[in-house]
Amino acid sequence: MALAGMLDIAVGITVVFLFGKFFGQKMGLMSYVAGVFLSIAPDFDIIFLYLTDKKSHHEFITHRPIIVLALVAGIGWFVENKFWSLLASILIFWHYLHDTEGFLGIKENGIAWLWPFSKYYYGFSDGKIVVKTSEERLKNASFKSALNQYLYPNYRSFMELGISSLLFCFICTQFIGYKGMLLFPIFWIIILIGWALYKYSGH
Repeated sequence: MALAGMLDIAVGITVVFLFGKFFGQKMGLMSYVAGVFLSIAPDFDIIFLYLTDKKSHHEFITHRPIIVLALVAGIGWFVENKFWSLLASILIFWHYLHDTEGFLGIKENGIAWLWPFSKYYYGFSDGKIVVKTSEERLKNASFKSALNQYLYPNYRSFMELGISSLLFCFICTQFIGYKGMLLFPIFWIIILIGWALYKYSGH
């Protein structure tokens, strides 16, 4: 589960850092914690997946961009300010973009971007917009198999973990200098060991 959310976490931290730099805002530890939380927040609906007969947690209202983005922008504005309203909205938007079919070349995802005005799931394929019904998207869907893709080397795991490692390395260098570059090989050594253990554990 942690590997599946790695890219969202890395993007959350990076966006908070860049926002702080761009707007001249001092971003403390809690700002980064909030950034991580927001970048993965829609996926907390995974808990309810185990309590229903749905095949995908993308079927829940927490993965309905129009509704959630409006709520997040409004809450951010009234609870904090315009800065956090915009930042929170961008982090949530990133999550939905990441979950969109075809983004980063990954085919298994899907988001109903226009719900409640449209029940269709929109994505990209070969440079074109693709539209699917819920039934079409879920025809061969398996939440467990999607998570397992991060446990061995393949296009999806290399793409997402590769970008994650670069972003983590970038952030570390901003705080501790060139020593932060050591995170890159350490990150991949841990990943490779994990993949090896998974392979030789009988899976």
